[in-house]
Formats: sequence, C-alpha cells, structure tokens
Amino acid sequence: MKPIDATPRSADVRGALCSEIADALQALWERRRPSDQALHQVRKDLKRARAALRLLREAVGEAAYAHENLELRDAARPLARVRDATGALEIVRALLDSADQTARRAKT
Repeated sequence: MKPIDATPRSADVRGALCSEIADALQALWERRRPSDQALHQVRKDLKRARAALRLLREAVGEAAYAHENLELRDAARPLARVRDATGALEIVRALLDSADQTARRAKT
C-alpha cells in the first residue's frame, strides 16, 4: 500500500470520507429501529463516502481502495433491501385499501 499523500487536498478528502462514515453510523445509532428517512440518509452518507474514497484511490493504492470500497458497498446493501421491502409493503397496503373500498362500494 502506498502512503497517503499529505497534500491539503488529500487531507480534505480523507476528512470528508471519515465524516460521511461517522454520519452514517450516527444515524443508525440514534434509534433502536431507524426511520425510513434515517436509512435513506445513511445510504446517501455511504454513497458520499465511496465517492470520497474514489478520490483517494491513487493515494491509498488499488488494493486498499478495492477492499474499502467493497466494505462500504456491502455495508449499504442491506439498507437497500430494507428500503425495497418497505416500498413493497406500502404498495400492498395501498392495494388492500383500494380493494377494501371497492368491496364496500359494491355492497351499497
């Protein structure tokens, strides 16, 4: 692994990377069951962290970049599944409500 470039730009990007990861962790630790909005924010924070990591790619070396990028990607994946399941549940509820209202109209 190459040493990290100590230029001010590199330090700024490293700071942004750490900040995005810290923000993501904080949003998850705030509640026992994070809200949909909190999960969305965590996903955005992790995406920004991956973007900052891409900017550090040359400085940290290809092997370190690949490893850390996979870690951040894998951390976000379960959150996407939760988001998808929540969306599917909302659709099913809307369909059930619609079917229930149609059945009520048919009875009258």
